[in-house]
Amino acid sequence: MQSALAAFEAILDWDASNFDALVASGDLARAMGNLDASIKYFTRAQKTNPKDKHVSDSIRDISAMISIKPREQASTYRDLIHAEADGAASAPKTLEEKISGARQKAKQNPQDAVAWTELGDLLHRGGNIKDALAAYDKASGLAPADEDILLKRGDLKIAFFDGGIVAARKSASEGKDRAAAEKTLKDLETRKTEFEIDEFKRRTALYPTDMALRFSLGGALFRAGRTDEAIAEFQQSKKDPKRSRESSFWLGRCFMAAGKFNLAVKQFQSAIDQDSTMDSLGKDIHYFMGKALLGEKDEAGARKHFETIYEEDINFRDVAKIIEGKGE
Repeated sequence: MQSALAAFEAILDWDASNFDALVASGDLARAMGNLDASIKYFTRAQKTNPKDKHVSDSIRDISAMISIKPREQASTYRDLIHAEADGAASAPKTLEEKISGARQKAKQNPQDAVAWTELGDLLHRGGNIKDALAAYDKASGLAPADEDILLKRGDLKIAFFDGGIVAARKSASEGKDRAAAEKTLKDLETRKTEFEIDEFKRRTALYPTDMALRFSLGGALFRAGRTDEAIAEFQQSKKDPKRSRESSFWLGRCFMAAGKFNLAVKQFQSAIDQDSTMDSLGKDIHYFMGKALLGEKDEAGARKHFETIYEEDINFRDVAKIIEGKGE
């Protein structure tokens, strides 16, 4: 849940009034038991859309939960009287108070990596992605060998890019200056890919047998057009039974990008042999198998794979046009 919340928080860092992200963040914070944060998200969402029933109902329900919490914790009548009399003094600190305390602690101990990390964690929880990253940067500078800090910083930075990409993609499709938004979107996607390559290379150097990391690195290298390097990573991640099918598919994509259609066909067939399920990945496998066979000038073989998809999902990509002779 925390990683999902981080992604929505990153969107809000770029687009503070994004209604869907505010509601999703409110729901996630509520599920995690952070009622204070949840009601703040919903309150912000209500300003954007005052008539939304889910938002108004959530604010009402969470407010009630917050108000009865001290009563639920009182086991006797005497406890209840005590809770009502001293509730203000014994109430737990709000997130804002915790952040304020952490800021003060970091300011008083500027060479304490732990203090900066704790501040980053709290800022992250509060949705302040930029300041959280700055705190993690400070912490990693003080403790460059602390992998936990580096992992937190890396994951949050990727989430930060994701938020910017979502906002830019929305502007590109709905905004007035679409050309500028598209340029921003392309720039963000490039910067994210470059960061991921550096980040996952660093992680795979530390954990060379972690196939999930190698798979992620392969994907980033592929997006950057560095197919030879991507091939090497996917060849490693294919050894993991959990990622063998996906790795075979991406190896096929890499070989296609390199114009080696015969090798691509072998990898797509390997993926099909491992699992012929027509899920989203299965459809992609057959689709690109068809494209690879077209590259091999095997139109009859290619058509069989396009027809396999057509029988399951007529709306998948441009398969209908291909079958009708209107596509590539």
